[in-house]
Amino acid sequence: MSNDPAISNHTAEFKAQELDRKVAKAAKVVGSIPGFVNEVVERSNLANDIGAANHYVWDRLNTLGIYHDSDSYDILMSSDCPEGDARHVFCENGTPNLPIARFKRVWSILKECDKGQVPDAPDHWQVPDAPDHSWADALSKIAKTMRPVGQITDDELMAMYGEKAPDDVVDELHKRSNGRPFVVYKSEIDGLVDCEASLRMLREARRRATPTFYKFADTLKVLWCAGEFPGEVYEECPLHPDVLLVDGFCDQCGHTWEGVTEMNRQFVRVVRDNGRAPDDGPSIRQMIDSSMLKSSELGTPPIVQDYPKDWVDFQRMVEENRLPSLKRRMSIPTGVGRQDPFKSGNRRS
Repeated sequence: MSNDPAISNHTAEFKAQELDRKVAKAAKVVGSIPGFVNEVVERSNLANDIGAANHYVWDRLNTLGIYHDSDSYDILMSSDCPEGDARHVFCENGTPNLPIARFKRVWSILKECDKGQVPDAPDHWQVPDAPDHSWADALSKIAKTMRPVGQITDDELMAMYGEKAPDDVVDELHKRSNGRPFVVYKSEIDGLVDCEASLRMLREARRRATPTFYKFADTLKVLWCAGEFPGEVYEECPLHPDVLLVDGFCDQCGHTWEGVTEMNRQFVRVVRDNGRAPDDGPSIRQMIDSSMLKSSELGTPPIVQDYPKDWVDFQRMVEENRLPSLKRRMSIPTGVGRQDPFKSGNRRS
């Protein structure tokens, strides 16, 4: 990424450490299979089972041509190392073979784009030391100091991609895909991107329109545009279900609901559904103020004094476990009727 030997050496060290981390995490999956480690020890002529699972993962990776170096990390994360080849090595290459479900978990860990901890980095790179920053975050920051985003490869961009990705990375992927859906998630709720499948669909998106759904390895997957994150959860306004709050603010109410507890917001929704909600600014402001007051000694929120009949309905709904949910997850991709929640572009600000 740079002609500076010091930076190149640190980058190589980062990648080697990240590869070690992935293998160690995958080895935990292998080690959890009953009797598997004992079989590895016996067939590999190991002295004991300490590190046997780790040995097994490295042994199969070596068969794929993945070794303990930075080049191997790049190859592993690229489309040159597909799941089909890995499945042959891990599941069909002679005993002990991994069960299919365990292999899929192992492969998800080895190919994951944006998980893991950041190794120590030189101060002048200003890579955060906070434990929630991933290797992809560090790689993103390093890459941005070296080259314009337009010169970064597709593989590198996908390795940086996620909800916390820099805006220019998202914008560049949106540009390269012609605004077409191409991102595939292994887990939409966790935001885990399938880099291999996404890169394949990115190549298609460059040339022609892509579908909303596509079948990968017998599983039907949704394709998402760059900047669409299905794991994001939004909060609805208690009085206006069609409006999503931005930092608690509803532009239709003209007021903020920040500071109102979830239970009180749910009660306001019940009031609204019963047709007794206020519709003018001052009355809404009064309702919000009443919702923010602390409960009485009997545990009854002060707002219920204004809507006693709705409180009876609310208590019944609590007992029957059917309180309204005021949270909405983006679960419908572009092309099947969903518009952006905030009507201000694809990506949440």
